Amino acid sequence: MWNEFISDPQLYNERLLAERYGMSIARVRAILRLKGLEEYWQKEGKPIQTGFQLGMEEILGVNEEKARITDVVFRRGQAELGEDTTGADLDADSVDRARERYQRLFWEPVVEGKDPITPGVIEKARADVQAAKRAARAAKIEHVLPSRDQASPTQVIVQQPMRSYAVKFVDVRGKFVDSDDILHRRKEAQRRKAVKRRRREKIVERIAQSASDS
Repeated sequence: MWNEFISDPQLYNERLLAERYGMSIARVRAILRLKGLEEYWQKEGKPIQTGFQLGMEEILGVNEEKARITDVVFRRGQAELGEDTTGADLDADSVDRARERYQRLFWEPVVEGKDPITPGVIEKARADVQAAKRAARAAKIEHVLPSRDQASPTQVIVQQPMRSYAVKFVDVRGKFVDSDDILHRRKEAQRRKAVKRRRREKIVERIAQSASDS
């Protein structure tokens, strides 16, 4: 699939590949992205865990030229990670794959003395999602609340007369505001207003029709 796409992306587009291999377009896109990432990592000199390929092919029922593929993958993995590491990968793949494919979230080879890449990528993606949610909520709050005067202070301390303490007021803006509820109420109010307007228009039309008939 990857070789066909690289040879002529216009001819072997995602839709054609999906029809040829009986997959959804989303799955074809995912495969092409992963293969592109693999090519990029190889150019960057990052080790690729090729031993995992055989396990996935056996689970998916890919048996074409299995002996040749095994030899190619083993030699390629031996050159990248070493004979012991590749052999361990192949042995690990042969142990209860049907169970491990549901338990293993990701599997990444790590060179001695270096940190894995995948956990950091996943953590960054989670942080980006949370940041996007906070930004979206802040945008909603700015939409439903009146604009703030930048010159006005956000904190005010009021000294109580004849008291030994002071009261501190802090502008928390929309921290406790449910922007979705406010937007829903506004939308509902506009809907009711439109319904009342249409009712009044119908009443006026009926009165005018009655006057013309009389």
